[in-house]
Amino acid sequence: MSEQVTDRLSPWWKNSVIIIMIAGFSILLYVAVQSYHNAPPIPDKVVDPQGNILFTSANIKAGQEVFLKYGLMEHGTLMGHGAYIGPDYTAEYLHNNTLSLQDLIANKRYKLTFKKLTEDQKTSITSDVQSMLHQNKYDASTGTLTYTAAEAAAFQTEVQQWTNFFTKPDQAAGLPQNFISDPSELKDLTTFFSWSAWASVAFRPGALRFSACAIDAKIRTTKILVTTTLNILFSPDNCHLA
Repeated sequence: MSEQVTDRLSPWWKNSVIIIMIAGFSILLYVAVQSYHNAPPIPDKVVDPQGNILFTSANIKAGQEVFLKYGLMEHGTLMGHGAYIGPDYTAEYLHNNTLSLQDLIANKRYKLTFKKLTEDQKTSITSDVQSMLHQNKYDASTGTLTYTAAEAAAFQTEVQQWTNFFTKPDQAAGLPQNFISDPSELKDLTTFFSWSAWASVAFRPGALRFSACAIDAKIRTTKILVTTTLNILFSPDNCHLA
């Protein structure tokens, strides 16, 4: 009588897959819930030290609509999420903002540009800028976010920089000249970038700080765990003759 040969998987594969899937998706669910509950607030208004309104929640939401209207997440990223042809708009705003703040403070304190300062002076101003950006100046009771005078001035500079980015030739990789040309849309878009930059860098008491990179890392780790387990379980080496 001929021997009947059958292939079957190791008996523990099913339980292992279930455990890995539950653990992986539990992590993703936890991060999603915490991200929702700790989402940064949208200020009713953003003002300078004198109380002059720089922009409002309506501008921030309108800026988000502009961002979606032109499909900018298919070009660059926001808080680390999106495509990689263009810049991360949050990081780029923070970078430009930092440069502007450094020059503004250097000029006020030493009557020089930041690049012309001594190393000790640069270190001092850089520390001051970091403290300024990390400070949470949002008043939840009034829905007001107050920018320092330097931040307010830097915001106006950012509006012009982003206008140049989307209107001038050879500024935005992968985008044509005048991709966005409406001045009101450009200003609203800048307010959206400004809000995302504030939300990503300011210390908000009581909020768990999940960076985009950390979330992406958790997702990648979960995918790797699941994929690796399935590859091991379904490998021919784990099949044996009955």
